Amino acid sequence: MVPIGETFSRFTRSPTTSDGNSARTSELVLTGSETELDKSMVEKITDPLMHVVRNAIDHGIEPAGTRSERGKRPTGRLQLNAYHDSGSIVIEVADDGGGLDRKRILALAVERGLLLRAIPPATTRSIASSCSPGSPRRAR
Repeated sequence: MVPIGETFSRFTRSPTTSDGNSARTSELVLTGSETELDKSMVEKITDPLMHVVRNAIDHGIEPAGTRSERGKRPTGRLQLNAYHDSGSIVIEVADDGGGLDRKRILALAVERGLLLRAIPPATTRSIASSCSPGSPRRAR
């Protein structure tokens, strides 16, 4: 068993270097670093967790100017939390970004043939479609 904090500490550089955009900065808040997991599990989740962290920064946290216009602090906040719950380990990734643009995700899903326009999808299906390979989550 090893503490998840060893893996969390690898992400301390990510919040400011993920997309190379100096206009997009964030602070990383770590809680539950002492939570222990099996070493093989930590090795298996490191890359997927890094992907989720980078996506939260690249697609969730807005540039400082946009954040200021919306009344937010210029620096975004990314939180990683780990804890035990009923015999399971829970790892949470949260950011204070703008959230998912449901209308845009639905439009792209229809455009790419992932959903049919005639069938109104549930919110869960529309959000799930945003996780499909090649589905962009922000404007280009």
